[in-house]
Amino acid sequence: MDDSLQWFKAAKRGDLEFIKQNFQKMKGQKNKQEMTALMCAAKYGRLDVVTFLLEAESRIVTNTTALLLAVQAQNYSVAKCLAPLEYDLTTSDGRTALMLAASDCDTVFITMLLTYLGNENDVYWKTALEYAILGSKQRNLQVLIESDKFTPKQIQTAYYYSLTVTNDMEMRSYLKTEAGNRGAPISQTNSASVSLSASINDECVEMINNDLDRILTVNREQEQTIQKLQEKIAYFEEQEDRLKSTIADEYTRQQATDCTISSIFKQIQLELSKLPFTITSTSIDSPEDLFKVIISLVEQSTARSIAYDLVVDELKKVRESVRQIQLELKRYSDALSESFKEGTILFTQLQRNILGKRSDKDRLSMEYEQRVKSLEAALDLARKTIDELRAGGVPGGQKSMCDKEVYVWLPIQQRQLTRPSIEPIVTSLMQSVRSISSRTSRNRNTTPHKPQQIQVPGAPPTWELDQKSLRATRASAPTGRDSLSGEKERQDVSIHSPHFVVASRVQTQSPISPQDIALRASVEHVPTLTHELSTTSVLASNASPRQSVGSSSRQQLLVDDNGVTTLMEAAKNGDVAGVKTAMSQSKRYNNEGFTALMIIAQQNPITKGHIDALRMLAPLEGGMTVQSGKQSGATALILALEAKNFSVAEELLDIEAGHQRENGITALILATFHNNEGIATRLIETEGKLLKQGIQTPLMNAASHGNVGLVKKLLFQAKRVKQGGWTALMMAAQKGHASVVELLEPYEAGMQKDDGTTALLLAANSGFLEAARILAPKEAGLLHLKGHSALLLAARSNYYEIVKLLLSKEAGIPARNTVTALMYASQKGHVETVQLLLDYEAGRMSEDQWTALMYAALNNQSEVVKLLAPKEARMRRDKYTGATAMIIAAEHGAAESVAVLADYEAKCVDKVGCTALMVAAQRGQTAVVRILCDKESGVQTPEGITALMLAIQYSHRDCIELLYKQECNLRATDGSNCTHYCVSTDDLQFLQSLAQSS
Repeated sequence: MDDSLQWFKAAKRGDLEFIKQNFQKMKGQKNKQEMTALMCAAKYGRLDVVTFLLEAESRIVTNTTALLLAVQAQNYSVAKCLAPLEYDLTTSDGRTALMLAASDCDTVFITMLLTYLGNENDVYWKTALEYAILGSKQRNLQVLIESDKFTPKQIQTAYYYSLTVTNDMEMRSYLKTEAGNRGAPISQTNSASVSLSASINDECVEMINNDLDRILTVNREQEQTIQKLQEKIAYFEEQEDRLKSTIADEYTRQQATDCTISSIFKQIQLELSKLPFTITSTSIDSPEDLFKVIISLVEQSTARSIAYDLVVDELKKVRESVRQIQLELKRYSDALSESFKEGTILFTQLQRNILGKRSDKDRLSMEYEQRVKSLEAALDLARKTIDELRAGGVPGGQKSMCDKEVYVWLPIQQRQLTRPSIEPIVTSLMQSVRSISSRTSRNRNTTPHKPQQIQVPGAPPTWELDQKSLRATRASAPTGRDSLSGEKERQDVSIHSPHFVVASRVQTQSPISPQDIALRASVEHVPTLTHELSTTSVLASNASPRQSVGSSSRQQLLVDDNGVTTLMEAAKNGDVAGVKTAMSQSKRYNNEGFTALMIIAQQNPITKGHIDALRMLAPLEGGMTVQSGKQSGATALILALEAKNFSVAEELLDIEAGHQRENGITALILATFHNNEGIATRLIETEGKLLKQGIQTPLMNAASHGNVGLVKKLLFQAKRVKQGGWTALMMAAQKGHASVVELLEPYEAGMQKDDGTTALLLAANSGFLEAARILAPKEAGLLHLKGHSALLLAARSNYYEIVKLLLSKEAGIPARNTVTALMYASQKGHVETVQLLLDYEAGRMSEDQWTALMYAALNNQSEVVKLLAPKEARMRRDKYTGATAMIIAAEHGAAESVAVLADYEAKCVDKVGCTALMVAAQRGQTAVVRILCDKESGVQTPEGITALMLAIQYSHRDCIELLYKQECNLRATDGSNCTHYCVSTDDLQFLQSLAQSS
């Protein structure tokens, strides 16, 4: 946008910072309307901008001045500031600021401008008195005459002027009296009846002769001016002839030059055809064509240069890509080498386990037979044990029958069960016995292949490895993620029964181990459980979670449809053991973009398990942010503060401070929003300057809460504004935090919102006296765009003490529609506030010609009417209906107000000649008719209409009864009496009954 346009817009909206930044470059400039920035600021009431530009742009006259614009807009404070410098400047027709104020403004403007101006004349010899008469401003006229700045002759002239332009008898009478008192008496003829069609007395003839002399003088001056203009026209015509001859000579020379240039162009075209470029123009006949050709050549050269640069850049990118691919290939090659080494080691270990079988078939068969017998004995013992458990369970103090405990497989999710089920143990035991029996019979009938036996030192017996393989094949539980952690898991996992514990997910392959059953049967030769890795465990430990065959098991750490991992679920539930088991799934996002740490931060309520899980995850996931959505950029710390989980936030402060969500929200903003001073204090140093333009700052939050301690620490954020122009001072003032207002006042006082609202306006509107007292010295006089002052808002809400505080600073400043504080207070019936404002604002009319008395009468505020009647009675809405306050009150049935006003406005009429009694009779306001019947009955309009006729026409019988005796014999100008206005036979019969009774 053009800087000049921005300059004038800044002046209109009061952007003082922009004005200061561009002052040296833009001062003195004018817009399309021939207005300077000072004039724009004066027109829109921007006092701070006017004060700043006053020295540089005052006394600039175009078709107006800054002072005249301020007076026209009725911006009192601005006009008062400009008056000392521009009071003597006038419009093109000689009007001064005093003249404009006399016709359009309130008395306060007249009083201020009379300090500098007085009885000056415009080009039509009119003074401010005539302008006051034109504007029907009787109060302004009185102030002007009482200033003693006008001569008796001028007052006399003003009187004669009023005879020709106004029908206001009261104004004429006042002028006549004042002229007589000052030694210029008016002729004793009936001047009150003088009009344009009446006879003109000698004094009027004298006045007209004077005006004719003035007009003749002006005409002579205009004739002299016309003669001078004619002389200038003759001079310019002579110059025109000379220019025409010069142009003819130049045209001849131009033709010769064109011939020469044409031949030059042809030579240039011939030379250009030899160049290795494409020439778009077929012929060159002018400098413009040559210029186009040159531009085309330059563009083609530039395009070729750019294309070459692009090719070079692409080659560089290709080389860089090749280098990256080579590095990736090397990395993959190294990884494959490591994987091959690990595979070789695993294969060797697997080969050792497979080749560790003993070759002695007979011994193996004998051992299997012994094992079957042992298992059968164990089965019998298990059955007896089951019977005992079913009968009453094992006593708490009973010791185990063997040195080893029975390992029972249970999923992780079922570890909280108090006792394992017995039936699955028996079923699994029977299956194991059958499996071993069938395998023994097969070994007896089949001669297996005998691989080379390699005995590894410390390896378990071959039959034990075979049995482990058999258990791994039949096991329903999948192998664990990390088989090497089996020893630790066996130490941690236990069941609440004194005889049963839960084995690790790596070691336990079946519901119950046959070896343990044998041990319970005291079979001493059966080996104890080994902790060596089985073949299945070795393979499973190197398989990825998604490749594991146990996808249906709860033990596998998988992702569900919503992207929620086992780690996230454990974190959500505060399951510390589950979090510890699934730590490999850290740094993952679910479908909502949250990590396990973020899920903990949003839980409510927070338990000790959540805190412990958070401490485990914070080093791994701290600092991760949401990647998309409305929470994009948020960390777990921000989410915790949003959920008011302050204990979680304190744990994350040292890890995640300094981040900012995409919309500008930081942890510090949220901490101050929730008024958590401890967390906010720790974040100030890291996040105090992380501020996005237009959002609510931490200082604003602290000020809104009235937190003095935080405000003191955040004062470096002062003067920042959020969307709409809000400041921290405004928020504190709106909530009434006086101590915070006192801290921020030196930094932000005088700043205004986009709509002109100030902190003082907010404090006054809410009734906070102490805040208003602090702000008044710097902000009194600053107005809302609608023209509302702090005094007006306080008066409207009846904040008496604030009105009293601002009275001397803002009294008399009207709103944009010229409604005053007194009018608002009168409308609401605030008697004490009205008493304060009475001497300052009584006698004024709004833009639509309403007075404070009219507002009070309309709303039947009789106590206020008593106060205002002596000062505003008989004022009329001349531009509209011509109604007075009593007519308005009568129309709306405000009987108490009518009773007060009857002594002041009885028999006053509107534009059509209706009295208050007529209006009340027409509307059927019986109480009002009863009050006014004795004071206004018998009055008729110019057409002869009476109040009784109107009551009959609208069938208001109560009003008819009250008025009949006084007005029944009156006739309209057309000769009709009251019976002609009956609209029904019933009304006619009612009138006849009244006539008979009277």
